[in-house]
Amino acid sequence: MADLKEQAPRVPGERHLTLWSYFWTALTRRYGSFGGRSRRLEFWSYYLFIVLFYLLILAAQALLDGVEVTTEALIAPFGIEGILSGYGDRPYFDAPVLVWVIRLLSVVLFVPTLAVSCRRYHDVGLPAWLFWILRGTALAWATVVALRYGAADLGSSLFRLLSTVVGVVALADLVIHLLPGQKGTNKYGPDPRQSLPPQPEELLR
Repeated sequence: MADLKEQAPRVPGERHLTLWSYFWTALTRRYGSFGGRSRRLEFWSYYLFIVLFYLLILAAQALLDGVEVTTEALIAPFGIEGILSGYGDRPYFDAPVLVWVIRLLSVVLFVPTLAVSCRRYHDVGLPAWLFWILRGTALAWATVVALRYGAADLGSSLFRLLSTVVGVVALADLVIHLLPGQKGTNKYGPDPRQSLPPQPEELLR
């Protein structure tokens, strides 16, 4: 087993954290750090635990309220229909505890979520302002949909056209996050595959 590991190194000098460590680093020591670079492993580790936390909260509250926990019950509230309905047709969203836990979690995760995306763009070699344009367009459209459009408007030609445009923008944003980082140092910092953020024991030296 040791021989196999030595024969197939992914990147010379590559260093690793565990998935949880990448998430915790992004949430603590890199909380508001919009500079530097983040590799794909750090970015997707961060999102993995965010999704798991949200699903656990929804599942726990659904069980407490006697709602059958299904894939549709967990995912549907985050779609357009759920946004427009204000989650009112889903019993477990009437629970104040769930609502406030999700609100608190969203506030806590707002800054590090934006920061890790900016660093991911930097890792690809792209400027952060491109991320703000792409993500800002998608968020602005989601806000307009939530505040202005009703269910009857969802089939209009204008809505479909704008939704298509925003969908392309969101897809471009996703593709950028999936791209491999530039090898070696770029203008945003060293290759994160070969260097890690300072660890607690290193900071104390």
